[in-house]
Parts: sequence; C-alpha cells; structure tokens
Amino acid sequence: MLRWLKEQVDKGLHISKAVDLLKNGEMHHPRKPALRSKHAAHTEHPLITRKQHELIEALLAFNESEAHHFLDLCLTLWDMESVLHDIIMPGEELHTILTAIQPHAVCLSVTIEENLSQLSQRVHDLWKAYPTLVISIGGQATQLPAFPENLAPYVIGTTRIDWEVWLSNLLDVFYHS
Repeated sequence: MLRWLKEQVDKGLHISKAVDLLKNGEMHHPRKPALRSKHAAHTEHPLITRKQHELIEALLAFNESEAHHFLDLCLTLWDMESVLHDIIMPGEELHTILTAIQPHAVCLSVTIEENLSQLSQRVHDLWKAYPTLVISIGGQATQLPAFPENLAPYVIGTTRIDWEVWLSNLLDVFYHS
C-alpha cells in the first residue's frame, strides 16, 4: 500500500489525491492518470493534452475566470511542478497564440538550466517570425552561468531599477510605434 502511494506521488499525483483513491478502493485503477509517467511522454495522456488545449482556448478568449478554473483543477490533481512543466510550459502553441492575439510584446520565463537551449532557439524563431515583437526574458535561469550571452539584451533583470528601466524601454517602444 505504501509502495503504491509512493509511486503515485512520484508520478506527480498529490498525496491527498492518492490517499482518496486508496480509500475509495481505486488503488489498482485510479480514475485520474498521473501527470508524469516514466514510460510515456506527456502528449500520450489525453487528459493532459485536453487541459493544455482548454487552457489555451481560455487564454486566447481572454477568459480569465475559465483559465483560473482549469489551473485550479490541474493543481488539485497534480503537484505544481508537474503542472508547470507539462501543462503550462509546453510552447508548441506559442505561434498560434501570437498569431491570434498579435501582441506587441512577449515575456518568456525560464527557471531551469535544461530549458536554456530551447529558449535560444525559441527567441531566434520569434525574432525571425515577428520582427517587430518586443521579446523579454525573466526567470531564475537568467542568473545562471550557462545563460547564453546572446540573450542578455532580452533579460528583464532582477532589481527594481532593472524592472523600471525595462518597463520604461517597453513603454517607449509602444509610444513610438
């Protein structure tokens, strides 16, 4: 029983949800799949894919309450790290979103070092596809030694002064475009 609970937590399910499944006699056939499986990519989970699409649709429609609802639901099923990495983080839909809402600026956040190589390519692709788009980067990984030097001009910064300079520059771009 403890081994099963540990496996569910290792797969990203909240311990309280795993205990509920255990209490309801669903130990061998839980209703909700674990978010992270050691044997399958996140795209193989229909529930995860559906939640990604529902969240994107809510965000594209600027339906904040519906987006909060989907995030709240996901956070009740899975731990925050799993939700961030498997539902919010995937950027496959970024071009679709940018085409739909046509923003003047986009801010990307990178937290872990493993995502830095993807970030470099993503910024390059965005700059090439949307030459007038203002791109900014934030997040803990911007402070890592491995952060690519060529992305330094896009970094927002970490201090209040950095943020004020970034915001001032961003507003200048908007007022002069």
